Amino acid sequence: MEDDFADCFGAATVSGLYDRMLFGLCPEPYEYEYYPPKSRADTFSVSPPQVDGSVWEVRNEWRKAGIAGRVAENALRVAFVCAAADGRKILRGADLTPALALAEYQMKVRAVLQPNPGQNPDAQCGIAIMQWMRSNAPNGEWVRRRDLGRGIHYSRVGAGIFNRALSNLQMNDAIELDTKQKTVRLGAEEL
Repeated sequence: MEDDFADCFGAATVSGLYDRMLFGLCPEPYEYEYYPPKSRADTFSVSPPQVDGSVWEVRNEWRKAGIAGRVAENALRVAFVCAAADGRKILRGADLTPALALAEYQMKVRAVLQPNPGQNPDAQCGIAIMQWMRSNAPNGEWVRRRDLGRGIHYSRVGAGIFNRALSNLQMNDAIELDTKQKTVRLGAEEL
């Protein structure tokens, strides 16, 4: 579940583990019903292909187009494994169209599934607030404080930490609080 992602990928994963993973999101609404396979898996031998120099040129173009370095690296690894499973002798840059689609998808998924680099409850709560606000009210819309609290599951850290994080974010102009209306929005510097 997307809401629990930051609990699994926290400060310890930001400097490497998160970057080395492939992620996916289930489309909404979707229900999966498992059935055991009806046939046996085929056996085949795998041999690593040669990597043509055009692969690196294509990778560099991806990077210029905004694909993160580790995301591009992961997509190339998947392309290499697929080429080996297909029995291709050479992996060429022209073969990387599916890998580019994977890289672009990973960039979209990573915009939703972000680790929480906070190292204490206050920082974790503040980061969760900012991520939620950027996802749910990116244009400075006022949102109910109650909806924000529920959105980040503030009950996990408690009202004290939640209120302290809101206050600290307001002092740093990251958010604006309307205490009478009990609403919150992104600060001008965040828009």
